[in-house]
Order: sequence, then C-alpha cells, then structure tokens
Amino acid sequence: MQDLMKQDTEEAKAIGYSMAISFDLQQAMPVPNLTEGAAFYLRKAWVYNFGIHDCVSGKAYMYMWPENSAKRGSDEVASILYKHFKTNRPIADKLIVYTDNCSGHNKNWSLICLWQQLPLEGI
Repeated sequence: MQDLMKQDTEEAKAIGYSMAISFDLQQAMPVPNLTEGAAFYLRKAWVYNFGIHDCVSGKAYMYMWPENSAKRGSDEVASILYKHFKTNRPIADKLIVYTDNCSGHNKNWSLICLWQQLPLEGI
C-alpha cells in the first residue's frame, strides 16, 4: 500500500491536475491527560482529532472537536472533508484517496454521497 501511495503521489505531482490525500480519525484523547492524583479517577472530556494529509504538497490539516459538540461518525467525517475541500479549493481533475478500512467512518453512504457531490460543487 505504501508503494502504491508513493507511486500515486509521484503521478499526481507530475500531472499537476491530480490530488492525492490520506485521512484518518485519530484515537480519542482524554482532557486533561493526568496519570495520577484524585482527578485521574474523575470523568474526563474526550477530544477527537481528524487528520488530512495532502500527499502532493506535504501539508497536514488537523480538525479537532470535543465530544460534547459532535460525535465521530460518518456524518462528521463527511462534513469535515466537505469543509476541507471548500476551504482549500483544490484544482484537480482526479482525486486519489487513501484511508483505513473502518466502515464506521470511511466506507458508508455519507462518504459515497460526498464523493458524488464534489464534482457538482466545482471542487
């Protein structure tokens, strides 16, 4: 997979009108991160981090939110990707996406609808 991603990245750089990204939802992080004391046994808030790596430019984008504002399901992932594409406005005819095999937030109807909607939005 690493070799294929490297090959696709080189192809996207050479063509100029291709975009290659990888994205993943990081493991939830407790806040505050304490290892001892009375506060260690209290309920902690959890923070979610969604990372998008632009393989062509080498830039990384992180989107974080607390558990009380949104969940970490397919709708949130699709919303973040949509916002990312709207904000960064890539000029690409071809989009290559690499992600893990998690069906909870990667292989579902929300993302299928997003991928179909992107060309209509002019992204």
